[in-house]
Amino acid sequence: MMSGIPECPRDLEAAMALAARELAARADLEAEDLRYFSAGLEFVVCRGRLRGVGEIVVRFPWVRWIHNDNDVDLDARDLLRQEAELLQFARSVGIPAPRVVKLSLGDACDFLVTEYLEHDDSEPDPRELGEILARLHGAAAPVRAPVLHFGQSTDEVLAQRLRHRADVCERLGGVRLGLPDAARMRAELRSFPARRRLLHMDFRRANILAREGRVAGVIDWSNALTGDPALEVCRIAEFREQPAGLTDGYGGAAAWPVAPPVVDLLYRLDTAVMLGVVFLSEAPDAGKAAVQLARIDELAFELNWRMPR
Repeated sequence: MMSGIPECPRDLEAAMALAARELAARADLEAEDLRYFSAGLEFVVCRGRLRGVGEIVVRFPWVRWIHNDNDVDLDARDLLRQEAELLQFARSVGIPAPRVVKLSLGDACDFLVTEYLEHDDSEPDPRELGEILARLHGAAAPVRAPVLHFGQSTDEVLAQRLRHRADVCERLGGVRLGLPDAARMRAELRSFPARRRLLHMDFRRANILAREGRVAGVIDWSNALTGDPALEVCRIAEFREQPAGLTDGYGGAAAWPVAPPVVDLLYRLDTAVMLGVVFLSEAPDAGKAAVQLARIDELAFELNWRMPR
């Protein structure tokens, strides 16, 4: 970031005050009643009103450069740009998403302003979720590769981060997984010539806004990849957020993406080790970490049996 402020402060009150000042400094963005709304590991979200627009949310990063045990040298500015682009893409293919109002990069604090979508605590209809997921996987992916590709193919990305995150789980969790090296895992992933589609890769309740059981919007595209739809459904399964009816909405069992056993295990491990790192390092929780390490060990055992070193 610029203007002598290298990053948004982690302190919530200071962060909101900075966002309010930056919004107020722009004649076309006269915000009112800006207040804290929610936060995640990378971004904080404020809610307010914008003259001539109505209710809005403002999303801005805690820090410009993201360094943690899951992600290294990740530019939050790129993630904000991607969020704006993929929200617009989602709307273009009939997926509910908030309208982008303003993307501001290069000033004292980067931020993205979108319309606020009314939502409640109701559970979204599983069939509708399946229809939305099928719509996403049926559309041609955008030309620009998502940020987390880092200029590499999906197979290269998965193999490298599997190896890295498994190493973190072994170091912090005191376990021995013995996964194959990245080159062997990449070769297995490349052996399955699947479709390449845009994948949300965080398709869970926290990122699906619902109102009276209907989906109002799908948000937070930071983890997006271009790859095999089976990778997405494996992630949903490992999140344990696959409600009854999701498959029916997708088009039934015949349409549900499936990968060969070894590729399926690698897809599942990609999510399992990511969650392991979260519970061991980013948002430490001893109980959840123990459960997740047991799941990783189960998947790793089967992978090593099917794919001996």
